[in-house]
Amino acid sequence: MAFVKVGQVPEENTLNIVIYARYSSTQQTENSIDGQLRECRRFANLHGYTVIGEYIDRAKSGTSVEDRTEFLRMIDDAKKQKFAFIVVYRFDRFARNRYDSVVYKRQLSTYGVRVLSTAEAVMDGPDGAILEAMYEAMDESYSRRLSIITLRGIREAAHKGIWCSAVPFGYTTVDKRLSVNEREAIAVREIFEQYANGVTKTEIANWLNAHGYKTHHGNAFTCNNFNTILSNRVYAGLGMCRDVEIETPAIISQDLFDRVQKLLT
Repeated sequence: MAFVKVGQVPEENTLNIVIYARYSSTQQTENSIDGQLRECRRFANLHGYTVIGEYIDRAKSGTSVEDRTEFLRMIDDAKKQKFAFIVVYRFDRFARNRYDSVVYKRQLSTYGVRVLSTAEAVMDGPDGAILEAMYEAMDESYSRRLSIITLRGIREAAHKGIWCSAVPFGYTTVDKRLSVNEREAIAVREIFEQYANGVTKTEIANWLNAHGYKTHHGNAFTCNNFNTILSNRVYAGLGMCRDVEIETPAIISQDLFDRVQKLLT
């Protein structure tokens, strides 16, 4: 096997590319991925590149790489120097955080790998580096503004009684507002009453499983499921969406909730 210098992809791999695609929220869907892949493949054909792999992160924010498993796998695979370029639809698919963008592009450069955008042409040299940095700055600024606008919208919706968080066990949503799920509400009352009467969490989980109850993820109950349930004020009629209090249909009394909180502490 020929020795390869750091920062130099073997000549036989210099036309090899991989595609990275990502969408960040429920506002985007698999259609977004399909569109990104289509543009990246068109770009590869236009420039005579060979696509040897695709890395796709679904519903992952571009402001951090910690939860982007495919992104991190791609960076690790770049060490093998089997491809010379990573192609993205736009640079913001790679990262919306300038720190992450600089750090990982620098890391890739040590393997001889460069990031290309189908929508944002950047030439080689110092001028290209400046233009790419401008794209990164604009993407980060847009991401921050979008986060502020999104949070403001969530708070405004919460003030109107619209539920904007995960739906707690015992509830469903009707017109985006919490509504009691009568079957699950029976289980919620049992959870609180049994715990208040000294029944262990494991015994409560066994009771729920024996009666056919499942979590909202479709799993059997374990003792770990009750920390959030037993401390959630939503069941006594006051929920929280972000930092906004919302009146909710109560499943248990305030007195029962308070007794359980004393036991928890």
